[in-house]
Amino acid sequence: MKKILVIGPNPAWQKVLLFENFRPGKINRARERIYFASGKAINFCRALHCHRPEQECRLFQFAGGESGDKVTAELDREKIPHTTVAIAGSTRICTTCCCGASGAITELIEPAAAVGKENVAELLADFARHLPEAGLVAFCGTLPPGAENFLYVEAARLTAKYRIPLLIDSYMELETLLSLHPAPMLKINADELRLFTGETETVPALRKLFARFPLRFAAITDGAGDALLCDDRHLHRYHLPKLERIVNSIGCGDTANAVLSAELLAGAAP
Repeated sequence: MKKILVIGPNPAWQKVLLFENFRPGKINRARERIYFASGKAINFCRALHCHRPEQECRLFQFAGGESGDKVTAELDREKIPHTTVAIAGSTRICTTCCCGASGAITELIEPAAAVGKENVAELLADFARHLPEAGLVAFCGTLPPGAENFLYVEAARLTAKYRIPLLIDSYMELETLLSLHPAPMLKINADELRLFTGETETVPALRKLFARFPLRFAAITDGAGDALLCDDRHLHRYHLPKLERIVNSIGCGDTANAVLSAELLAGAAP
């Protein structure tokens, strides 16, 4: 079975605080606290293991400091294979505040630690070494300082060279990435799509996207609103069921990406 290679350069040590009633601008006391490794790529790999435990994957990331040690220890505990390049700075800590009364979620994201050119080169070298085993590559999340304009671009060139399907879940360097691969697959949210294309409505934004780039398909999520799947001929609209109680919606898009990737590799139509 071919592997899914997941580049997620910006992991986080996640802290989730659960409140009965969260009030912005006030003193808030949490009733419960949970810690775990997170970030878009880690969420992807975790969901993939839940959905298809037999599907192999490998995560590529940077990590440093005490928080980075916690991230890698958690990945080892969950048996998620990973290439982790050590960096001088500390892995960011992100905090999710969940309000039980309203269901509202507030996410607090620390700045990412910078990476050096040698860190990027080390990660790319190991990524290239594993590419012959890959059936699909996924780019997940933002790039830390020092990796912009380089990491995803070089990885996309390598992925195109080996003619491996590429799923992009990142807004950074998007125009370059969509031009480098012969048939990229895009999964972003509706706000990112509208911002990227300059259109105020989602469907005209998709038309502009397909007029400019050789996409295999674009999958667009919009929170609890309708999701869209589009290729150069068809547009599918998905009406999502209303859930009675949501504790924490962070990572829903990552879960969708993981299930989509596994099913594509298993031969399903998008």
